Amino acid sequence: MFLLSIPCTEAAPPIVLYDITHHASIDLNNAEGCRTAFEEAHLVACLQGIVNRHGPRLYLNAIQSHLKDSSFSVDMYWLDKMRAPGTWLYGRQFESVKDIEALIRRFRRYIRGAVVWDPKVPATSNVASTVAGCENLLPIPFSTSQDSLFSRLVLGGPKLPVKVWLVNKDGSSLFTGAGVIPGTTRHSTGSAKADAYLWAVEHYLKKRRCSNSHLAYYIDAQWLSNPKAGGSIWNHTLTNHDYFVARKAFFFDLSPWDDEPATDDPNQKVGTDVAVLKEILLTVAKNNGGKKMCHIGGFVPWAFKYTKHAGGGHDDVPSEWRFVEIISAYNAYLDADALGIGAMA
Repeated sequence: MFLLSIPCTEAAPPIVLYDITHHASIDLNNAEGCRTAFEEAHLVACLQGIVNRHGPRLYLNAIQSHLKDSSFSVDMYWLDKMRAPGTWLYGRQFESVKDIEALIRRFRRYIRGAVVWDPKVPATSNVASTVAGCENLLPIPFSTSQDSLFSRLVLGGPKLPVKVWLVNKDGSSLFTGAGVIPGTTRHSTGSAKADAYLWAVEHYLKKRRCSNSHLAYYIDAQWLSNPKAGGSIWNHTLTNHDYFVARKAFFFDLSPWDDEPATDDPNQKVGTDVAVLKEILLTVAKNNGGKKMCHIGGFVPWAFKYTKHAGGGHDDVPSEWRFVEIISAYNAYLDADALGIGAMA
């Protein structure tokens, strides 16, 4: 998708087309294949948000229809609409880029470096999306395996400088759920997940480095623990990160229930997720002085977390209602990118 329109001129450079439709053929039982797809989709979606912030430069071809044969591309359908005669992109040239290294070389001047997240603390993948938007960085998980993005893009290839570490440089976890939250004076909540989000609250939200009118509620890297639950690889919903990265939104994935621990963090104190959620909402409301409604994109990841589908005590629809009840008290509304719908844009 594209984000902001600018006048189309003959002198405009070609728009880059990057294709990840092959992700749809990955067996959801193939853990390594799902990991590779998640990490690539995460990075290119954030890159798309960064480079398209002020005009159309990169188009990601990803989503294929579940209602037609698998060769029908939803993204190309909409691109054809946008470049038809008399429309926004009519006359613009397109150029395909085949691999991620070439893609980064093409847009290197828009990228300051990398933010490295911790695969052992899945919430840091969402924190990385927040940081990516605020600092023009690419999210890359820590891994020293030869084919990892970290090895290809940080240790080798373009050798992106790491500007923000969400993991220790030896690969051990920065957020442990103990002591003091790193880089702050706040005591740990007892949850590495919650601590990671509160670190981002302190460093980005409270410092007004994030949007005061957009939040993003999308599943974190915990998706990798059970990708089959969503029925389609696109229900990692990463392809919608670009819109919110472009707007420097704060990303989160938190349970709306305060009567049981979050299903993805069963050892946390009951109510921890909700307390963090309310702090995020309150901080945004304070930042905009109550003068703006807050647009929250995303949805309760009910098939993966926080409901009876994932071992919780609540049904999926009441979980949606509960989330909307909470956010409404902070002048926010939900733009419901639910499963299936979340990959339509």
